[in-house]
Amino acid sequence: MSTTSPDPGRVDPVAPSRPATPPTEAPLVVAPVRPAHAERTGPAPLRRLRWLRSATTSLVLGLGLVLVGGFMANTAQTAGGTVRVSTVSFPMANGQMETGLLYVPATASAKTPAPGVITIEGYINSVDTMDGFSIEMARRGAVVLDVNQSGQGGSAPPVGATAFGAVPALSYLSHMSIVRQGDIGFIGHSMGGWASVLAAASSPTGYRSIALISSSVATPPYEPLPGTTTFPRNVAVIEADGSEFSTLMWGVPKGTDIPTSARLKAMFGTTDTVVPGHVYGSIADGTARVLYLNNGIHPGLTFDPNAIQQAVAWMQRTLPGTTALPATNQVWLWDEAGTFLALIGALLLLFGVGGLLLRTRFFRPLAKKMPENKSVHGIAWWVGAAVLAGIGPLTFFWFQTWGQKQFPAGSIFPENILTGIVVWAVGDALIGGALFVLWHFLGRRRTGQPALAAAASGEPQPAPRSGDGSASRVVAMPERGDGRGGAAAGELALAGGPQRQAFASYGITEPTGRVIDWAGIGKAFLLALASVASVYVAVFFFQWAWSSDVRIWVFNIKPVTPMYLPAYLSYVGPLFVYFLVVSTIVFGQLRPRVASVGRFMASITAVLVVGYVALIGIEYGGLWATGQLTTATQPLLAIVAFQFVPVFVIVGTALGYFFWKTGRIWTGAFAATLLITGILVTNTALQSPPW
Repeated sequence: MSTTSPDPGRVDPVAPSRPATPPTEAPLVVAPVRPAHAERTGPAPLRRLRWLRSATTSLVLGLGLVLVGGFMANTAQTAGGTVRVSTVSFPMANGQMETGLLYVPATASAKTPAPGVITIEGYINSVDTMDGFSIEMARRGAVVLDVNQSGQGGSAPPVGATAFGAVPALSYLSHMSIVRQGDIGFIGHSMGGWASVLAAASSPTGYRSIALISSSVATPPYEPLPGTTTFPRNVAVIEADGSEFSTLMWGVPKGTDIPTSARLKAMFGTTDTVVPGHVYGSIADGTARVLYLNNGIHPGLTFDPNAIQQAVAWMQRTLPGTTALPATNQVWLWDEAGTFLALIGALLLLFGVGGLLLRTRFFRPLAKKMPENKSVHGIAWWVGAAVLAGIGPLTFFWFQTWGQKQFPAGSIFPENILTGIVVWAVGDALIGGALFVLWHFLGRRRTGQPALAAAASGEPQPAPRSGDGSASRVVAMPERGDGRGGAAAGELALAGGPQRQAFASYGITEPTGRVIDWAGIGKAFLLALASVASVYVAVFFFQWAWSSDVRIWVFNIKPVTPMYLPAYLSYVGPLFVYFLVVSTIVFGQLRPRVASVGRFMASITAVLVVGYVALIGIEYGGLWATGQLTTATQPLLAIVAFQFVPVFVIVGTALGYFFWKTGRIWTGAFAATLLITGILVTNTALQSPPW
């Protein structure tokens, strides 16, 4: 007898108890029917070993990146331990709390008070957006309050309350004994610049200078105060020649036209075109004005060493007590590199923890064989992929704009931007789902199921010949859901039904036994919850240990605090519907035919991401060519589109990984929903207090 281990994808033949077959016919054997799983090959023990090893590697590497990234970011943030960074909170006029980061250099004390700087981020951002400015000013001896605007970061809603939170921030910093009274500067990006101007008007002698980073004065209704030759005091306007908001901020169609803006010229006290780099007025008199025009875009200036250099140099010129460390000497990029490593590490935990949990006794039943791949191929696959990739970008502006108008912020859906995204997602789910149903019933070529049909009738049916061309026959007989062979009468008819087998191939239902495995779906939710929780444990730890988010540029993962939990619960349901539909389309119609989990995840991610890369390319290609976005009326949503790229990288990898491991759509859909809902809720602004 052979001692070779059997192929895990096959069942060894069992000799039937029947008369011998004629000499001209091969022996008849019987084998249970198994779902096809051609994508997975190789001996089962070896696959399990690779699985365990890869999951452990993801876990260890993820933890290592979080720790290394944290130490790297903290070293830059604290200037090698010479600056103390801590989370602070203070009351606003409405009694709600505002939050921020306080940077205190070792040289600042009640005996030797230092100048102060308030940094304020723009709309749908948080304190970490301004890290570059805050770190560099603290290195130059300033006490820096990097504040979350009201309704953002961790500050209580609504957005815009108490001058976007700038007035209470100025009061808080001014009353610190380690800060010299009146020697305070503002650095505000976008809406944070408007906040700075409003705070300056509330305390004309409580500050010395302002740096407006791609921001403006006289921008009704957000900041209605006009700029003059004496207000605000000592202003540096740091702009981008590709600013998406040039019309809103300065009343000119292109960023390159900002020097000709009537608003700007009125503040600079000239009727001529403003000359970039030339200082107008007097710093000593508080009337100094200067314009810097950089190559770049509106959100890019917070990640631009030139813009940070210009802001730092302006504060050094206008705030007595700052050190003379050259503005070109910058370390903030090390902070960004560290938080980016930590972001990658936190996301790796999703796969490491998920993979290891699937090896436990409780979750092991979820690791089922890959269902038969009945997706389209060839030109049909490319057409389907193009449709899926195009639906989101083509409806991106219209659905979101319509949704924000139709469903204004309230206690149930308190975030305007996210409400628009959810309406867009539901609209796309309806379109994509309708197209998928049409394909399912009209576009798919139905293939017969002879083995299953014969099994349902109780008659043996020859299975296909083996690849070696041997003449042996295998009789397909149904296997019971309890694994003991045979099937209940009620299951047999369903087992052979083409509709059931189609939905089973999509990873939605089960090919045998119960149509819907509710217990398995419940376990899939728990697995997703535990896997996503591991990401947030790392995020909470990172913030606790190093007072920072895991992030890169404008994309980050923040802790879901109690303030955001009601909004999370409001938005999670519609987003689950969206990810469930996307999963069904991807794994039902467009499932890749590849032999490794890495290629499987990459293929799915590419399909989901390419449309948004194209959208950004089209919009910013127009900006590069003409000075205006291709859709010039949607500057904010064009910027929001940048974040859809990392969002769908996460979605694609999560859906692909968990489908490969479980053969079902449920765990991936749950994981994507739980994680992405948290990211979106905490990264957009609360226009209204949640329920």
